[in-house]
Amino acid sequence: MRAIPTFISKRLQGAKDSLRVNWRLTKMTFGYYPWVTSGTVLVSFLVAFIPFAQSGTSALLINSLVRAGTTGTGFTYALTVLVIAYIIIGFVPDVLYSVQAYFEKHNYIRIVEKFQLLILRKKAAIDIQAYENPAFLDLANKVNDNGVFSIVNLVTNQFANIQNVVQVVVAFVILVAVSPLLCVAIIIGVIPKFVTQAKYGDNVWGMWNAEASVRRQYNDMHGHFEKTDWLIELKLFQNVGYFFDRIQTILEGFGAKQVKAEKAKLWWSLGSTLFLGIIVGGATVWIISRVVRGDMEIGTMLFVLASINSLQSALSGFFMSIARQQEWTRYAANILQLIDTKPILYRSLTPIILDPVKTPSIVFENVSFAYPNSERFAEGASARLILKDISLTINAGEKFALVGENGAGKTTFVKLLCRIYDPTEGRILIDDHDLREIDLESWNHMLGVLFQDYATYHMPVKEAIAIGRSDAPLSMDEVIASAQASESESFILQWKNTYDQMLGVEFEGGVDPSKGQNQRLAIARLLHRKAGVMILDEPTASVDAEAEMKIFERIESSTTDQTVILISHKFSTVRRADRICVFKDGGVEELGSHEELLAKGGVYAALFKMQAEDYK
Repeated sequence: MRAIPTFISKRLQGAKDSLRVNWRLTKMTFGYYPWVTSGTVLVSFLVAFIPFAQSGTSALLINSLVRAGTTGTGFTYALTVLVIAYIIIGFVPDVLYSVQAYFEKHNYIRIVEKFQLLILRKKAAIDIQAYENPAFLDLANKVNDNGVFSIVNLVTNQFANIQNVVQVVVAFVILVAVSPLLCVAIIIGVIPKFVTQAKYGDNVWGMWNAEASVRRQYNDMHGHFEKTDWLIELKLFQNVGYFFDRIQTILEGFGAKQVKAEKAKLWWSLGSTLFLGIIVGGATVWIISRVVRGDMEIGTMLFVLASINSLQSALSGFFMSIARQQEWTRYAANILQLIDTKPILYRSLTPIILDPVKTPSIVFENVSFAYPNSERFAEGASARLILKDISLTINAGEKFALVGENGAGKTTFVKLLCRIYDPTEGRILIDDHDLREIDLESWNHMLGVLFQDYATYHMPVKEAIAIGRSDAPLSMDEVIASAQASESESFILQWKNTYDQMLGVEFEGGVDPSKGQNQRLAIARLLHRKAGVMILDEPTASVDAEAEMKIFERIESSTTDQTVILISHKFSTVRRADRICVFKDGGVEELGSHEELLAKGGVYAALFKMQAEDYK
């Protein structure tokens, strides 16, 4: 018995959520396209009267014809008017349906376009820190999986509901005039259909929402069949079968739940349809009996039967639409939740705008950092500090290198400097301004960053380099200079279309650069940016030794006024820096020039000696 109140409670909560989401979407769509939205509402309202206009005109015409045949009055003025009305009613609906179809298509195209752009813009605006949060990733995956079609369905159904509600009201008025009990019977007959759709929608949502982590695992494993490099490793390590079996298990698990839900829906649908059929059948027999007794004309009977059909059809459509809306509301709520995501990083109300042509000094002042909400620590334990009381200065125009074992905190240091995260303790000063008080776009304009996992772009070579500074007009002289500095021109000129060559074999005439070539193109893109602060994280890991030496010689000569922060395990590269910072266990172990650190005989000297021995 407790299941009934629970079911009702869930329906009421679902209705409340649906109303809230629908009202917000209504305001948004009306704000975007007021004339089209208003036109759609008006046409939906008019279309709702079509069945009654057609059946009513037919009923009057039939009654008039029966009376004319009985009395022999012939073609009267009233009969002529009814014939003309019948003819007009025959083609007017087609006009309204055509206009309605146009508005629906227009809404579909524009809503998909608007919300896709809205989601993309929001994803770009959300702090990068959010993308390292599993809860946010689950939300983003749900939005990606379901797209914007839940929004389209909800908005489209709002107009359909207007049509259904008008039809219900009109049919209700007509049938109440015939028999109030008739209305009650039809309403009772339609309720099981609503329950069926509501119950089925909950099952579908439950399985896809509750298994978010499993779906994320599925997407990750499926990705190994999409990326060529990953697929090669799968085949060579003979792991295709293992991954296939894992994916098959996940899919079969989802499939079994869907089939079970569909089977349950089938029995509910058959039962509710039979129940409604019995009620409508009984009502039909009762109405026909009135005609037989002479209490109702034949035309009127047909009009009442048509009204019963319109009422049960409109009620059924309305109830099923409401039930489906509760399902779509949950998907749409994910999109709205993504759109409503608040910034994580602090934003100053009066941010400082940096001079875009002046290279700033950088000061880390007693900076410590622990990743927020980390799942790596036991419940109740204090978060482990990744960086511990870092204090150092990077002078404007300095070539500064970071070295240390993996996990020592180098990448975290760079993330703080890029303001992906803010320090847990301490502060970072940019030209004596707290980084948190600086306009984030202004600071990003100052940065040029090349991480180990860099992006590749499928576009012509010149654009793939010039995109390093997309806010400036494309200059071929600068593109060529960047390509030469990164040692990219040597292979670009070997391609058929040189700087116009399309990158990506999946595009017509495209080429597939090697890993080393992609890395050199990424360096060219970074150099083309001409950023005041350049950060390079293992920038030449896939580049041969000769090209590496030339690249760093070019970087040295072309960045005299720029700060360069280099992370590398190659001491042949690191030794060129003005100063070298050795990280160990999240703290600064040593700091100085190559010669100073060798003379000190500490961690750096030991690591340098070890690497030098490997080259003998």
